[in-house]
Amino acid sequence: MVLFSPFIHTLTNPPYQAQRANAHSNASKCVDAAIQAVRIAQVLDAQGMLSEGHALSVDPLAIAATTLLAVELRAPEAIAVTAAKKASRGAKTLLEGLARYNNAAAGCLESLLVRATFYVPIEHEQR
Repeated sequence: MVLFSPFIHTLTNPPYQAQRANAHSNASKCVDAAIQAVRIAQVLDAQGMLSEGHALSVDPLAIAATTLLAVELRAPEAIAVTAAKKASRGAKTLLEGLARYNNAAAGCLESLLVRATFYVPIEHEQR
């Protein structure tokens, strides 16, 4: 997920050239990995195994949430956006639970909420 995250911005561009098609494919892999990370965290949480005290619980979830928020906000027409929105809400819910006991999770959640609140869609940004 981390390795493919630099390609997320390519989801807003049509993959008409070979180089863009490869970057677009990498972005799709990142989105898929983020969705799967959230699903795994949800299963662990349902089994009572998601630990707020372990960095490997918070960090991947925060990265997945950031990735999914970027997809949701910057590529609303992307095919994976419906699944990304659902997983993004799931990641937010999990981070809210972890944030009660972990300052890092609370900071990640706060950062995501601020970004989502003050985001200006692409078509309205100053160029």
